[in-house]
Formats: sequence, structure tokens, C-alpha cells
Amino acid sequence: MKTFAYLVKEPGKGALSDLKNLSKRGEVTVVSTLPGYVDFFRKTGYNTISRYTWENSSMDFTATIGNPPYTDTSSILGPSAGGTSKDLDCVFYLNAMERSSFVSLVVRSKFFAKKGSAFRKKLFCGSEGGLVSLEALPESTFPSISLTETCIPTWKRGYTGPTKVTFLDGTVKEMYLDENTCIKMTNPDYVAEVPNNIAYRHERGEFDLNELKPGNCPMIQTMGGFKGDGPGLIMVDESQHRSCVNQHGVIMNDKYGGTEKSFGAVYVKEYEHSISGSAICLKTNSVEESERLREYLLSEDVQRLVRLNKISNVNSKELFKTIPDMPNE
Repeated sequence: MKTFAYLVKEPGKGALSDLKNLSKRGEVTVVSTLPGYVDFFRKTGYNTISRYTWENSSMDFTATIGNPPYTDTSSILGPSAGGTSKDLDCVFYLNAMERSSFVSLVVRSKFFAKKGSAFRKKLFCGSEGGLVSLEALPESTFPSISLTETCIPTWKRGYTGPTKVTFLDGTVKEMYLDENTCIKMTNPDYVAEVPNNIAYRHERGEFDLNELKPGNCPMIQTMGGFKGDGPGLIMVDESQHRSCVNQHGVIMNDKYGGTEKSFGAVYVKEYEHSISGSAICLKTNSVEESERLREYLLSEDVQRLVRLNKISNVNSKELFKTIPDMPNE
């Protein structure tokens, strides 16, 4: 008999329909990834285990499918206090590969566009098997989450053939994947690193907002400020007045969560100001070069590249690797 592990967050209509259909094909074990729903699934008659039992067991299944949590946000202290979330979807996927011959889980698409992603490399060129398919999901699949691209990578143990990649616009490609392949599910023509790109200018501030100490040195906290337009300036201790101090450049928020993919607000940096960990600087050698760079970044050609290539809400170094440096005068 076939055995299925079904990873689920909440008992929505889609999940209950999946479970009903899977039960007709074999024995189902529900992995309740959120602790509050273990009893619910048990009461509906399914063999149910918690996420922690799943992670620490040696159970084997014919296949693992479902939609696990994407992140653990328990370490985030608030919008102005710092902290970062931890990836969970890739952890669930790799765990499933250890105990199943077939894995098909919803994950965020961002991993497959990142050249440095260990998860991407494991799926694209692992020795134990390969991806049969990689399918982009439309935004309407999960309307409650915004600016989060999702997809379904389907992995099979022992598979060595091409991967059927279905992009968001409907483009389908049969691809042999390797450690150098990067895929952006919203852009079939995505190139992870263009020649002579602008990433060499990129620097993120060193200190998160919750780490800052008051003092007498000017630091740019975030863009927008507290009163009207312009960067928000705070005064910090001299020991933290380090990142990009006495440096020309263009500044923006490290993260921008607007309704469309863009950099957000972009400003010419004051030379003597440092930047916090919530800001980034693209370095230049003069005020004049900074002004030209800002104009270039806000041009329609660059904004189009941002819309096509931005992986998440982060203005990351990976994003700037997809953007050519501005031409010389």
C-alpha cells in the first residue's frame, strides 16, 4: 500500500479536499505543522503527528506533499526593532527528501533565483534524484499573502531527466538543471548576474535598529523620516557610526514592501552620515556621480529590470547583480 505524508498548516477547504482524495489512494499521515491543529485532524479520523514528531522520527513514506509554513517569525521584534525570520519551507522540503521517494510541496520561488542558495543546488544537482517539474503558482492561489511568489517543485528519487519548468506567464521549458542554473518563475529570460553589474557599489548598514545606542553622530535610520519626506536621521554613539560614513552614494531602504516591486524611496546620501542596518548605500565618488546614479536607478529601463528580477521585498545584492552599472558620461 502507498503511504502519504501530508504537510498542512490549517484545515482549510483545499487541505480537507486533498486529504479526502489522498485517502482513496493509500494510507495518509497528516503532519500538522502548526501545533494548534493536531487534535482537529485526529478528530476527523486521520493519523496525525506534530511537526516535532515528524522532524525527529525515522518514518518513511511513498510520497510527501502539501503546503508547509514558509517562515518562522518568532525572532522578529517588530517593524522598528529588528530581528529576522527563518526559512522553514526549504527545511521541510529537505526533510521530506530524506524519508520519501517523491516530494511535491509548495515553497517560495525566491530560492531558485539565488545563485548562492544551497537549497537550489540540492534540488538542481543532488546525487539522490532530481526535479521532474517546477511549476509557478499564480498570486490568486494564496490571496492572503502579498509580494510572495510561490511554486511547486516536484522531486523524484533517482530521476535524471530534464525538468519541465512552467513559468507564471505560461511559458514552458524543458531544462537540464545544474548548480549554475538560476530560475525566476516570473521571468523566463532571467539572468542572475549580468556583466559589469552595479552590485559592487552595494553596502548594507551594520547595526539593526534594536542595537543602536544614543549619541552625537548622525545616522540615516530609514527612508521617509519622521516628519515629511527625506531620510530619517537619528544620533548614535560614535562606536556605531561606521557604515558608509564619509562616503558619497545613493541610499534606499534595505527592504521595501510596497504594492509593486521597486526600490522605494531613493536619495542622494549626505557624505558625513552613516547608515543603519535598515538601509543600503550604492557607493559613488562624488555628489555629481550620486545624482546621476539616482537618476539612472529611477529610469524606466532600470525600473523594468527591478519589476522583472526582484526576488522578494529586499533590495539585495542579488538584485543589483541583474542590473548593469550606469554608463559613463
